Amino acid sequence: MNADLYGGADKVVVKVEAPGLVNNDFDISIVNNVLTISGEKQFQRETMKGEYRILECAYGRFSRSIPLDYEVDSDTAKASYDKGNIKN
Repeated sequence: MNADLYGGADKVVVKVEAPGLVNNDFDISIVNNVLTISGEKQFQRETMKGEYRILECAYGRFSRSIPLDYEVDSDTAKASYDKGNIKN
């Protein structure tokens, strides 16, 4: 999961690429100024007959932890998911 982190003392923004997920596929937590995104990307087999010749997309459990350089109040932190990106 590729990530961008930017901000300063008053605001921190983390953007994580997460294509193919739906909102209930992942959890977000902040503990000791470490942001952790974890979950599971479900494999959905195509309904048409045939067999896979190439299977490169990643499926299964995942976790990504990002140390935050700033003090973050996890009670007021917000997150959104839009067009394959998680933004905190």
